[in-house]
Amino acid sequence: PQTLVTVRFLPLQSFDQAARRIQSDATIENGMCVFTSLLEATVDRGADVLEELGATADALSKEIFKGQISHAGESAGRGRSNRKLREILSSIGGLADRLAKARDALLGTGRIASFAVNVRSEWINARSRKRLDAVSKDITSLEDYESRLSDKIQLLLDAVLGFINIQQNELFKILTIVSVV
Repeated sequence: PQTLVTVRFLPLQSFDQAARRIQSDATIENGMCVFTSLLEATVDRGADVLEELGATADALSKEIFKGQISHAGESAGRGRSNRKLREILSSIGGLADRLAKARDALLGTGRIASFAVNVRSEWINARSRKRLDAVSKDITSLEDYESRLSDKIQLLLDAVLGFINIQQNELFKILTIVSVV
């Protein structure tokens, strides 16, 4: 109960944030308090990552729905439009990948918190228990936000694929007319 041991192979922002808090907070008195601080820092980092991903999704949404890619049928901009669609499709894929990693981290943190409460409840004082409960509630709300963000990314993916489909239809229409002539 007095000692916490960690094994890390890379520096992690959440550990650095927790270390700063531990140095400045006199109420962190044992290993369980340090553990709770690490979980809180991990949840804070997860929230920051989700917020960043949300801002990126919003920017992509503006680019898709208010940008010039919706006018892809015009012959002068077709090559540019194809490149832009590929870039946006790649960005959406990267965004979805980062979101999946953030989801995994949040789920893992939630499992760790509930495991600690259930397995070593005698080590947890009332203050740490409240903080662990707050971590669990925060994770639940972040999972809801992540789910909404996942739905938005799916919408963006569907929209880009729809624009690609429209471009293909335009091309087939031109080919059909040329074939008839």
